[in-house]
Amino acid sequence: MSYLAPKTNNPSPSRLLDSLRSTGYDCPSAVGDILDNSIDAKATQIDTIINYDKKCGYECIFIDNGHGMNEEILDDALMLGSEKGDYEVDSLGIFGFGLITASIGICKRVEVYTKVEGSEEILVSIQDLDVIYEENKFEKDGPRKVNEEEKKWINQYLSDKTSGTVVRWLKCDKLIDPQSDRLINTVKNKIANIYRAFMNFPDDSKVAFSINGESIEPADPCWVNDDRTEIFSDEYYTVKFNVGKNKIIEEKIRARLVLLPRFERKQAREYKINEVNSGFHLFRNNRVILEGQTLGLYRKNPIKNRFRGEIYFPSSLDDLEGINFTKMKLEITPSLNDQLQRYLGPQVTAINNKAIRTMRKTIKKDLNFDEIEKFIAQRSKFLAKPKKEKEIRKRSVKTTTKKKVKTQKQKNIVARRRFRRKDIINSLEAKCKFEPLALGEFGPIYSADQQGKLTVINVNTDHPFYERFMVETEENVDFFNCVGYLLYSMASADGLIEDQDVFENLRPWKTWMSTNLYGLLTTR
Repeated sequence: MSYLAPKTNNPSPSRLLDSLRSTGYDCPSAVGDILDNSIDAKATQIDTIINYDKKCGYECIFIDNGHGMNEEILDDALMLGSEKGDYEVDSLGIFGFGLITASIGICKRVEVYTKVEGSEEILVSIQDLDVIYEENKFEKDGPRKVNEEEKKWINQYLSDKTSGTVVRWLKCDKLIDPQSDRLINTVKNKIANIYRAFMNFPDDSKVAFSINGESIEPADPCWVNDDRTEIFSDEYYTVKFNVGKNKIIEEKIRARLVLLPRFERKQAREYKINEVNSGFHLFRNNRVILEGQTLGLYRKNPIKNRFRGEIYFPSSLDDLEGINFTKMKLEITPSLNDQLQRYLGPQVTAINNKAIRTMRKTIKKDLNFDEIEKFIAQRSKFLAKPKKEKEIRKRSVKTTTKKKVKTQKQKNIVARRRFRRKDIINSLEAKCKFEPLALGEFGPIYSADQQGKLTVINVNTDHPFYERFMVETEENVDFFNCVGYLLYSMASADGLIEDQDVFENLRPWKTWMSTNLYGLLTTR
């Protein structure tokens, strides 16, 4: 198909740049895209330098000893939407937007210097947004050979390398934090986490990182190097997808699930063993994309604080993961998510149950909640109830066996059985169970979990609420029951919130409520 009256439809450069500069890059994420290019260039040493001057602001420099770029590749590197789309299967790049989009998301001027093995010639290409705004057209300086002034500056980084690339950010108007140490530590911690797999590779393929001359050690958020951590499983799983008529593709993903050691309260806070950091770390070609994800396999609560998982996806699954060009977001397709649920869901449940058993050992006094649970079940039809947790059922296999003809008497018996089963299900719609657990002094007064139609309320035995409102009032039946009803109402309200973002936003409210209540109840 062709247009009847074709006409060039070029966008306004200045307006397009304004939009591209608002794509959501923060400094650590933008730095990650630059370092991805270095890894793709087979660099074994990547150095980051962040300088700050009150008058000029920030300057960021990234140096690697990778293959470098010839003139054609360098020309393409500063183009929006690279035309060199043939990425290797283990490449970290995607869509051809990384270097330039990440750079202009932070700064107005980006300079790229490079040289290849067997040549002493250093090439440079420069993109300055102020020039584009002024001329209102896409132009850049180079690729060209460096001049004497540029050569003098770049030799301090490339003169001792047979090949390599240096990316320099200037006019960093998006970096406004005057505390440079804070920014440097944030970037350092992000590098240690995102590229920890590359830092742990064998010596011949290991990648070393530094920032401002200080070596960066790999992070270990899953505590896999701690002997106290239980490696629940570390396996490869085959996932299958229909991509056309009678065509199925298979890929292998690696998943490691662990249960962290149990720490005392102060240590847990120091090591950030909390709800926010629990969950799955998702990798793409060994690079961390997202952390603390539930993937819809469970709902975060304090009991699951010690759960961590790592899932390693190959880039061949990009379309099924829904990865965007900033590499900061994934939208996993239902087909992939169902397979993850089948492989990992039961294991997450088993890890959760193991953590619960450990917590039960420290219960100070167990209380009887039978009457509360029974009354709530009786009042079922008057209550707003959480939806039943999604069940994963095996597909039924159709058989060609001949159906047996039932007599009228048999049909009546089946009808009565169905009626009874339905009645039982309806009577359990508001069923709940109270589980006293040790969640820590400064933990929430309760946490809730949905097991099918059963709402499990975990009451924190370490919080003074348990002692003052439940243990001390156990003989006052009416008051004790009312406290139980209040806990159920709050727990079931948690389950009624279907929007995960809303649920996450309510977590700080519960934390501060429990903290303030702790402060009030410990002052007699």
